[in-house]
Amino acid sequence: MSKMKISYYPGCTLSTKAKGYDRSGRAVAAALGMELVELPDWQCCGAAFPLATDNSMALIAPTRVLHQAEEAGDQVAALCAICYHVLKRTQTALDRDPEMLERINWFMEQEYRGEVKVVHFLELLRDGLGWEALAERVTQPLKGLRAAPYYGCLLLRPYDEIHLDDPEDPVILHDLIRALGAEPVDFPFNVECCGSYLTVKDPSISADLS
Repeated sequence: MSKMKISYYPGCTLSTKAKGYDRSGRAVAAALGMELVELPDWQCCGAAFPLATDNSMALIAPTRVLHQAEEAGDQVAALCAICYHVLKRTQTALDRDPEMLERINWFMEQEYRGEVKVVHFLELLRDGLGWEALAERVTQPLKGLRAAPYYGCLLLRPYDEIHLDDPEDPVILHDLIRALGAEPVDFPFNVECCGSYLTVKDPSISADLS
């Protein structure tokens, strides 16, 4: 049986410091009948979504990635929360601002049409396969293990741009843990920001948050 091929954007971190995460994701996909096909000649997404609403230049890098993904197929998956966050918000911003999209396309000398869907790998498991089907394929259930899922903020917020799960009471990681045979355990700060890329600007902020 041929595997379902899905365009895949690994991003910089999964290609360097987090190669184990990348290999694990590919192995899980393969075991579930999916093939993550890495985008050719991809570049960094920028690693941060610009907070200034008129900063179209900062959207060029992620728009190039979206253009590459669009040329490859109708959806692109990411494992990295930051990459997913940046690509998803860039897509939403350009959907809502046709003039900015036109400017960026002119600068890139390429046409991104806004027709590719950005998904996180978790969405492939939840919406593509389903938790029951995943549970049936688990060969070594994690019975007896209690795991506390940490969502952070990049996967969930802002909700009107991300739409992955409830930003205050998410369940997608809880459901994954249950499907693997373990028991999810709640803790008070599971949706709080860890500081993320603030470590570059002011490590003390990230240290306080995490």
